[in-house]
Amino acid sequence: MMEQGNISGAHSGKSSKRSFLLMAFLVIMVTAVAIQANLWKEDRRVENVTVEGNRNVPTKDILALAKVPENTKLFELDLYTIEQRVMKHAYVKSVAVLRDIPNRVRITIEERVPVAAMVADKLYYLDEEGYILPQIRSEHIFDLPVLSGSLGEGVIVTGKKSTNKSTLDALYVLSVARQVDEELYLNISEINVKNNGDFVFYTSEFGIPVVLGRTQVGTRLVKFDGFWKSVVASQGAHELLYIDLRFEDQVVVRWNHDNGDAHS
Repeated sequence: MMEQGNISGAHSGKSSKRSFLLMAFLVIMVTAVAIQANLWKEDRRVENVTVEGNRNVPTKDILALAKVPENTKLFELDLYTIEQRVMKHAYVKSVAVLRDIPNRVRITIEERVPVAAMVADKLYYLDEEGYILPQIRSEHIFDLPVLSGSLGEGVIVTGKKSTNKSTLDALYVLSVARQVDEELYLNISEINVKNNGDFVFYTSEFGIPVVLGRTQVGTRLVKFDGFWKSVVASQGAHELLYIDLRFEDQVVVRWNHDNGDAHS
């Protein structure tokens, strides 16, 4: 019985020794792989910087702001600092800078999209949130609705959001028009703010003045959209003198051949 116990103990000792050696081997292998991976990371250098998501801002402008040093070590780059530099461009709404292994930095931006133009000391653009954007050369910016009239005083700072209530309200009108129908938004060439605060917009086709007022913007725009598509489409915009949407359940219009106002 004693001999069997000794044999069992010997086997147990050998098994423990093998487990220890196996564990030591695994630790050495993991350490070697980690060291090799770190050495590999240390050797990665930037060879290319790409920019994605930009339509209006030239790629060269983004790269100039990013200032990613050539041939610098990929894993030594401060990505947050690069993002903050790119965010200085007025047209950049958000940016993400990523390491693209093995040797590339990828900059993905979301641009602010102009939805209206405004003339003050010079021409400015505005996005839907009211951020003031400088004029820019781009094949993607065509004719935008112009904001005019009694917009009130206010400091204009490019890259900052407008605090002018009339300006923001006019942008709201454009936003609602776009929600109703993209064609309706495209049919607005100008929004004029009157001294009493009422909005009058002019159609892109024949420049017909449309008195919108200040309240019930969504309801009135839907009413205008239906009238334009059903009545004006058949009779022709060239015969229109003006449209007034301020009356409930009807559209007041004057045609060239009318003796007085007509109701629809």
